[in-house]
Amino acid sequence: SFQNAITIDQTNGTAGQAYPIGTVQYPVNNLTDAKFIAQLRGLDSFNIRGNFVFGASDITDGFTYQGQSAFKTSITLTEAATITNCIFIDATISGFLDGGNSVINCTIKGLNYVDGRVEKCELGVGDIVLNGTSASFIDCYSGVAGGGVNQTPIIDMGGGPTDLIIRNYSGGLELQNSTTGFSNASIDLNSGRVIFDSTISAGAFIVRGVGSVTDNSTGTASIQSPVIENLLRTINEGVKRASKLVPHNTTI
Repeated sequence: SFQNAITIDQTNGTAGQAYPIGTVQYPVNNLTDAKFIAQLRGLDSFNIRGNFVFGASDITDGFTYQGQSAFKTSITLTEAATITNCIFIDATISGFLDGGNSVINCTIKGLNYVDGRVEKCELGVGDIVLNGTSASFIDCYSGVAGGGVNQTPIIDMGGGPTDLIIRNYSGGLELQNSTTGFSNASIDLNSGRVIFDSTISAGAFIVRGVGSVTDNSTGTASIQSPVIENLLRTINEGVKRASKLVPHNTTI
């Protein structure tokens, strides 16, 4: 009846800890009772129906939260809540995380203190602020329409130093706020554009793959961008220079 997870419905569920509360047919409506039931039954996963807001007094460590989908489930993480070593799947997620969390197959709309792994997620409007030793973004993509000014997701390096790993990213992305310490970042593009804001003034950054780079960095920041578009531009400029040095009737 539990189907390997405690079912939480904050709007239509029931408070309490006695069976059958927490089952698929009788969801529980709060995290305190849900955690008690989960520990009693030897479970570490919660199925979230509808939307869920973590309260200021909520403490959660090592649990998995599975939504219905990014369209049906919105999870809001209150800043005062303590959320560590958890996994969030199939939801729209926003708010404040603590350390060691994973976010998988979600839509992210503003997320603070990211220190962990983000996988197969849509990065939407709202800054993603890093705060910790490292953050990984694997197989993610931009969910912001357009390609002009202010039309990209933003990753805020949190001032630094934080290491950033981005693999197989698609779409636009802007990096901001690396000013202290020495952050290392490597970005592999499937297809896209990376913008370095003027607040990137410290650290070492490399962008590889297919796409373009706009470098507005300052200070001692080191930006390397051996992306395909830049290489092609260099080759084309070399060909143009060479063509000016040979007669017009000569084939290059």
